[in-house]
Amino acid sequence: MPDPLCSRSEIFHEDRFTATTASSSTSSPTAALTNRAASVASKTARAIAFILRCSGAATVAYELVFFLGLQGLWAAMSAMIVSQERLHETRSSLTGRILGTLLGIGVTVAVNEIGSRTAISTAVQMAIAVALCALVVRELPTLRVAMWTCPIILLTAQPSVPMLLVALHRGSEVILGAIIGWTVHWLAEVLVDALAGSEPDLRCGRVTRHEPAQPADRQRTEHIEGD
Repeated sequence: MPDPLCSRSEIFHEDRFTATTASSSTSSPTAALTNRAASVASKTARAIAFILRCSGAATVAYELVFFLGLQGLWAAMSAMIVSQERLHETRSSLTGRILGTLLGIGVTVAVNEIGSRTAISTAVQMAIAVALCALVVRELPTLRVAMWTCPIILLTAQPSVPMLLVALHRGSEVILGAIIGWTVHWLAEVLVDALAGSEPDLRCGRVTRHEPAQPADRQRTEHIEGD
């Protein structure tokens, strides 16, 4: 004869399991829809932020540099070029752009100083300056901007203006534009995080209320692939 207490216990656990399963099956689709809606909203917000920050960075860079009496062309271009998908990528692009610009300025001014004393044409000076920068860029690809800094300086120079002054002007425009591009990106990230209720930005990823933290090995893999 079965034990009434055991039977009652089995019935209780069975009813509890059935209720738990029903609750899970009911809540799972709702949770999935909520997570999907949150993910779509987050992607949409970041897409809009990307468009606005690129447009805003170019405009702010142009207006600021023009106000300072410089040419806004290179500042606007630099602000857009430095803007990347993620904030740490923009920061890396900013560092390379500043260092590469400084390298290009130094090489161009040195080559022009020697070339002006020996009557070397602008085309030859440009070829030599770009070749010297390419030797460095071959080992340090992040300084690639140095190679086109040389033509920018040489081809926009005027005979009545010292080459050093021209180089400082062009370099200032590029560097200011890059800094503005990074600043606008940072402000956009802060605004989007505040609206989405996200936690502080991580170097290789982002943890939000709707996105679980990625394992350390996965974050490391994404960082390596992103570089």
